[in-house]
Amino acid sequence: MSAIDTRRYEHAFDPALSAAIVSYCKERQTTVFRFFLAVFAVHFAGRHFGRGAASEDVVLATGHHNRLIPREKSMVGMTVSTLPMRFPTPAEVPFDDYLRSVHQISSACLRRQQYPYDLLSQHLRAGGYDPKQLLRWIINHIPSFDGDYTVERYSPGSDLDELNIKINPNQWPRSAPLQLGIDVQLARYDERAVVNIFTRVERIIRHCLVDPHQQLQQLQSAADGLPQPSAPRQQRPSQMYARLFE
Repeated sequence: MSAIDTRRYEHAFDPALSAAIVSYCKERQTTVFRFFLAVFAVHFAGRHFGRGAASEDVVLATGHHNRLIPREKSMVGMTVSTLPMRFPTPAEVPFDDYLRSVHQISSACLRRQQYPYDLLSQHLRAGGYDPKQLLRWIINHIPSFDGDYTVERYSPGSDLDELNIKINPNQWPRSAPLQLGIDVQLARYDERAVVNIFTRVERIIRHCLVDPHQQLQQLQSAADGLPQPSAPRQQRPSQMYARLFE
C-alpha cells in the first residue's frame, strides 16, 4: 500500500475575534465546538451545494473516546469511534436559530454516542449505501494541554478523511486565541484551497457576530464577497443524507 501524503494547515484567529466568539457562545449557553459545527456546516452548504440550497443537509462527524465511566477512563488502548451528525441547513434560517438547532442535534447525537459504528455501517451497506459518505468532514475540539496527554499532530491511517478539522490543534491554554488546524491529503487539496476555507470561515464568523439574525444564504454570499440575495432561491430537495440516516 502506498503512503498518502498529508499536511496540516493552521489558522489562528486574532485575540479580539477569539474573545468575541467565546462571549457569543456564553451568551447563548452553547460551546465553541458547537459554534464551529454550525459555521462549518454553513460553509460546506454554500460551497458544495450552492448558496440558497435550502433543503440540503450537511453531515459532519466527530470523534469520541468511549470513556464515560472511571474504569473506562483508566483503560490502556484505543477506544476511539466516529459519530456522524446530520444537520439540515435551510438557506432562510437566521444564524442564531440555526446555532440553536445545531446545539440540540449534536447534543442528541452525543447522548447516543455508544451505538457501535460497525452496526451503523452494516445497516447502511445492507441498504446499498457507502458509509464513508458520512465521514467526509470530521471536526474535533482538542482539549487544552493539562500534562496528562498530548495529541498526535497528524491523523493516523492511510484512509484520511477528506477534511479533518481540529479546534485548538496545538492544545493551547484556554486563555490563548482560538486556532484551527486542517489535515488534508495533498492529492486533493493544495495550500490555496485550504487558505480559501479559512478565509470563508472567518468571513462567516465575522458577519454572524455583527448580525446573528442574518440568514444562512446571506452569510454564504458574504463569505464569497458577493451581494447578499434579496429573494430566496428555489429549493432543491435532496434525499441522499436523509436515506443514509433512516
